[in-house]
Parts: sequence; structure tokens; C-alpha cells
Amino acid sequence: MRVLVCTGCSSGLGLAALAAFVDRVIAAYPPPRPRWHILAAHRSEELSDEQHALTARCDHHGIPLAWLPLDLADARSVHSFARTVHHRAPHHIDALLLNAACWNTACTEVTLGDTRWTEEAVVNACSQHLLVSLLEPLLGTSGPSRIVVTTSNLHKSVASLDHLTSLLHPPPSPASPSASPNTGKSRYAASKAAQLVSAAYWASKLRDQGVQVVAVSPGFVPTTGLSRSSGPLARWAMQHLLSWAPFAVALEEASPASVDPAQDASVASPAPPANAPPFLYLSLPSSAPLPSPADLRTGTACTPGGLFDSEEVRARTATAGWDGVAREVFGRWEEWTRGAA
Repeated sequence: MRVLVCTGCSSGLGLAALAAFVDRVIAAYPPPRPRWHILAAHRSEELSDEQHALTARCDHHGIPLAWLPLDLADARSVHSFARTVHHRAPHHIDALLLNAACWNTACTEVTLGDTRWTEEAVVNACSQHLLVSLLEPLLGTSGPSRIVVTTSNLHKSVASLDHLTSLLHPPPSPASPSASPNTGKSRYAASKAAQLVSAAYWASKLRDQGVQVVAVSPGFVPTTGLSRSSGPLARWAMQHLLSWAPFAVALEEASPASVDPAQDASVASPAPPANAPPFLYLSLPSSAPLPSPADLRTGTACTPGGLFDSEEVRARTATAGWDGVAREVFGRWEEWTRGAA
């Protein structure tokens, strides 16, 4: 039986993506259907009505679905979640969907090891990077595996690695000047750029194990729980005003359901262009057709742009590889232990 592990499934985009994946499993596999075992992370203590409904639907169609608690702002919770996954799926993971994210109007500090980070950096990048490192022994062990990360084109606003690292950490004190404007948008953009550094690192490291990494930028989806940690006015504006903006994308259009490495043959073995990061980057809603093999070969659909097209990053990866860039951004993630706050 194949195993899907997914994060950020409490509501919004993650829950929609998981529901869309279940729809595809039901359509693709006739009864009896337990071809997939789903381990879904959620941040809340109680399941919502929508989560209960999806569980009942999976039960009806014979698809095992287990909800596991995960707080990506707490390294101890990440370790606990990973231990549970190893217990429930001790042999392999076929697909890993990393969707959880947050965006705060105020700068909130979280400590990993001895390092201070913004909450956006921890939830959107660091903890996801840590989770992949903890689940790495289960990836690619029984055939091709796929890691799918939900990202954002806002990462293109990050100009350099120095710019990136300065935005991942809060200022030394509220009164301290910052080298870069420290806003919710800039912190979120930096966290998504760091997430793509992580994607490039794991794609490079796990490629020989048959693990493919796909980054999907579905567009701006204001009706998710992205602003849940912001103040009430910001949450109201995100839900009720920005959803009418011309650049906003509906939830149904955004959910990245293509996590099955056995399906979607056109993205199964992409041939990225020279100097491109080793992961596949898709910037399109889920209802759009997948790029053709020709598009993949020419890089029309799979170049993230921004920092990843810069001479700085190309020079760093040429000398130190993606491992060197990831170490510069994240430091020693091995030290983000169970006891981290």
C-alpha cells in the first residue's frame, strides 16, 4: 500500500488538496480501493466538520486516513510527528505534501536550538526542512517518491542570500534598525525563498534515490488560514476584501492534488534546463493543464526565477553545491533537537 504524508490539512488549501487527492484515488482505483494510506497532519486539537466529513468519505471507500497533530512552530512537535509516521509507516513514504504556512502582521520570534527566527521562517521553511530530514529514511525505499511543496511567487522579491538571511531572523531588539524592511510580506517572501532552498537541497540530495521534488505556486489564495496568527482586522481583510482582488485565486483552483508519482507522467521525469535548480517549479492553478515535456526541457514552466536565477546563487552552487547554500540559510538543522522551544 502506498503512503501519503501531508501537512497543513486543518483547513483551507491543505484540506482542499487532500480532498482533491482522495477524489483522484476514488476515480483511479476501483474497489477494493485501499491503495493509499493517508497520514494527515493538522494543527488544531479538534477536527472540524469538514475533516470529519472527509474521514467518513475515506472510510466509505476503504481508504485509511489518520489525523496526526503537528505544530510546525515547535520542533518538539515535529519530532513527535515524525516518530508517529515512522511507527505507522515503517517501510516507506511514496508522497510527502508540505503545505502548512503562516503570515503574521507582527514579527513573532521562535527559537530553534540557539538561533532566533521569525515564526514565518520556522513554520514555512525550517520545520518543513527538519521534517524531511527526519522522514528521509522512508523516502524512495520502495520505488519513485514525490515531495510536493506549496510555495509562492513572492519569493522573487528576495534579492540576495544576505537579504534572505536578514529577513529570516527578527531584529536584535524592537528598536534596532534592520538591513531590510521587516514586514509581514517581506518575512513571508523570505520564508518561501528559504523553502525553495530546502527544496533544491533535498532534490539534489535525494535524486539518486528516485525522489522528485515539485514546488507548486498556486497564486494568492486569501481564503486559507494563512493569516490565522494576525490580528482580527488583518484576518477579516484577508478573508473578505482581498478575496475580491483581481490577482486572487479561488481555493478550488489552488489545491495541489498531483502528489502521486505513479500518475501525471509528464512531470514524472522532468529534464530541467542547464543551471536550473534541481526541482520542478510549477506556477499555475491546479485546473490548468500540466506542462508538456517540451516545456519542461526548455524550462518554460519549471524555472522559479528570482534569487534562483541570480549569478550569486549559481556561483555558490557551483562551488559548494546546494548543501552549502542550505547550510548558509538554515545553519545546522541537526541541532534543532526535541528540546528546542
